[in-house]
Amino acid sequence: MRWVDSIGTVVNDGDSYTDSEGTTYLSGFPKSNISGLKQVIETPEPSTDPTGYTVTGEARGGVMSPVSSIDLKTGKVIWTTQARPEMTEAEQSAVDAMKMKVTAITAMKAADTTVLRCYEAGVAVPTAWQTYRTTLRDIIYGRNAGPLPVMPSYPAGT
Repeated sequence: MRWVDSIGTVVNDGDSYTDSEGTTYLSGFPKSNISGLKQVIETPEPSTDPTGYTVTGEARGGVMSPVSSIDLKTGKVIWTTQARPEMTEAEQSAVDAMKMKVTAITAMKAADTTVLRCYEAGVAVPTAWQTYRTTLRDIIYGRNAGPLPVMPSYPAGT
């Protein structure tokens, strides 16, 4: 079982853990008894968004908090459950916006690689890619609520 704290540190059941106040819990200490840790729920099958990038979907049961952390090894977003059974419309809107932002960040990282390949190959970055990246940037910085743009085809010669 995996747990996450308020700053996004992911802790496995068998790990020792030191909280923000400096208290260290040995590896055998039950993580369910540590206040401030939330159980991580990951979906077994990620969902794919229209850009073709994969983001872990919502966990079943409970309310999803905005992104708690991102697993840097797999690139999956980890959502945690909260005790309340339902979200308000404002909370759902905030979660949806955060998911859109995370998906746009992931797409922007992949687009950075395409721009780098253009640079290395001496190929000008096509206008379609410039527009795509501008739209993603607008979503990331909250200037555009979506929808996510469709990734253009890779530039010839890259």
